[in-house]
Amino acid sequence: MWLVASALCGALLAELALAWRSWRKNKVTRWRYRQPYAFDRETGYKATAHFRQHVARPPKNAKSTGVTHYDTGAHGLRWHNPGAPGGRVLFLGDSFTEATDQENARTFVGLLARRFPNLECVNAGLGGARSVHFLRLLAKHLPELRPRAVVVQLSHNDFYDAALGLTRLDDPFSHRLTHALPGSDLESALWRSHVGHLACLALARRRRIVMSQDAKLRVLTENLDNPAWADQIVSCCQRMAALKGAPPMLFYVSPHPFARGIDPQTLARALPEIGIASPAGYDIFVRYYERMGAVKARLDAAGVVIRDPNRRLDALPFRERLDLFVDRSHLSSAGHVWFAGVLGDSLETLLAEHPGRVR
Repeated sequence: MWLVASALCGALLAELALAWRSWRKNKVTRWRYRQPYAFDRETGYKATAHFRQHVARPPKNAKSTGVTHYDTGAHGLRWHNPGAPGGRVLFLGDSFTEATDQENARTFVGLLARRFPNLECVNAGLGGARSVHFLRLLAKHLPELRPRAVVVQLSHNDFYDAALGLTRLDDPFSHRLTHALPGSDLESALWRSHVGHLACLALARRRRIVMSQDAKLRVLTENLDNPAWADQIVSCCQRMAALKGAPPMLFYVSPHPFARGIDPQTLARALPEIGIASPAGYDIFVRYYERMGAVKARLDAAGVVIRDPNRRLDALPFRERLDLFVDRSHLSSAGHVWFAGVLGDSLETLLAEHPGRVR
């Protein structure tokens, strides 16, 4: 009994110490870790509603400020131009769309709201999400939000999660394995404490979710030709387009800074800048986007048109292309400006083709 009591006392003291350290460091938390994500029975997980966070942390590199204000409203969504008369546009995506390393107004969604002041732009980006999450979120919010249009990012998380066999909830401490703990309610409760996060991380290491870079490269390479992740993307996109009352949709492939024909010396200097340890890691992403070309062709043949901004990106010099990205998956401030211009043109065309849908 005294061992149990000692363990509980130790956990309580550790929780208080970690909470105090975190509060002193970021001025974000109170006496519990209120994270930006929460468990949700319908969608798996969701962004926390009415969550406000100011973070000052060391920047990733020269293209990252390291200081952000992150504010969510109802349903955990971020709203721009609320109540605008021209209708509502819903943006679905993963951390690329969520863009927590940028101020709300400086994300590409915020910049699009500035370009289209008569539209209410709603950022529903969710770190770690994939196509099945987008489908669930759209099915859940469609009747209430009644958007005029929906913009959907095709995420590389479908490939990543299928290869590594995990259902991820991106947060500052850990990733989780499906059914790693006895129940999602317990897991959600643990995530609200610092000690719980450390316990989840320890469990993840035990279950080999936190892999070495070489192990990840090997598994990802082996799963490039696994049809499961591509089939999931195709199925979820078709189901989203077929939802009852679904508005016009704009699907797009995530832009990426990779290209062929780069000399080895230039490539070796550039890879650390975008967070890739070796040319082998670079090659995986090049081959992944080749596979995404086949996914795009399947969806185009099924009547679900996919935009590919990489065609315009490929026209830029390699150095200029790298400046648009903080790492291999996320845009820099300049990248958000560039992508807002690219996506804005496509959105403008879509709205012109469907002028009558205003809530």
